[in-house]
Amino acid sequence: MTTELHRQQTSAPTKAASGTTVYAGAISSSTDLGGQQLGYLEELLDQPTTRFIGDVAAREGQRCLDLGAGRGSIARWLAGRTAPTGRVTAVDIEDTHIDVPPAVRVYRHDVNEGLPDKGPFDVIHTRLLLVHLKRRRELLAQLIDALAPGGWLVIGEFTHPRTDPVTG
Repeated sequence: MTTELHRQQTSAPTKAASGTTVYAGAISSSTDLGGQQLGYLEELLDQPTTRFIGDVAAREGQRCLDLGAGRGSIARWLAGRTAPTGRVTAVDIEDTHIDVPPAVRVYRHDVNEGLPDKGPFDVIHTRLLLVHLKRRRELLAQLIDALAPGGWLVIGEFTHPRTDPVTG
């Protein structure tokens, strides 16, 4: 099934702010193999991600941001949880594989250049993104600034040794 997406391109998809190619030496998520990899990550990580977010946030009418949306599985889930009056924004540097309902706003955007939508958001989710960014502290500050009062910033990254979720 093909879904018509509301897309707003805010930056060149293959250039970082420094002018270097973003996917140099890596498999772009726009390839079939990249799409398969995103699918495997969904299978592995969506259940614990949605369980955690569902326990603490993502209620009807909330405004949500899925940063590094991949194929859009979390954005789809958020759209279902916040419907009918909620607002979900999905952002990824490649939007080739994003499959979301028309109500989800999709931005094809390089987060090295900042956020395309400043919020405020009740829920901001990002998974396996910050580890790839040189300016992650700056982005983290922008994410915190984009939170509505009482909002949740949910970050999923692989760590070693295992760390417990941090709440505050």
